[in-house]
Amino acid sequence: MSRRLLTVAALALAVAAGIAWALSLDYLSDDTFISFRYARNLARGDGLVFNPSERVEGYTNFLEVVVLAGLYRLGADLVRAGRSLSLASGAASSSRGPSPVRVSAAGPPSRSSRRASWR
Repeated sequence: MSRRLLTVAALALAVAAGIAWALSLDYLSDDTFISFRYARNLARGDGLVFNPSERVEGYTNFLEVVVLAGLYRLGADLVRAGRSLSLASGAASSSRGPSPVRVSAAGPPSRSSRRASWR
């Protein structure tokens, strides 16, 4: 089996294990519900606000709020959509990192290159 195929298989296994673990936790933080409220108000036409009468920015994830607002507008449940979006983005981002095989095959950086990078 080729090294690339082994890397892809290991990555797929790690992503599947991560998704299974995340689903088993069944956890949502309070910050998630803040994003849901901003998304719901945006989808209802009240703007990007927590309370319609206040203009305060209190979200930390603009793209997620906007995507969730669009999904809510299409009729999606915010909790299910938020979990699905979180799992999908986590799986996608894990496949975009540096290859562990490539990093370990290159070996640790030499002492002189580490010194040169700090200059």
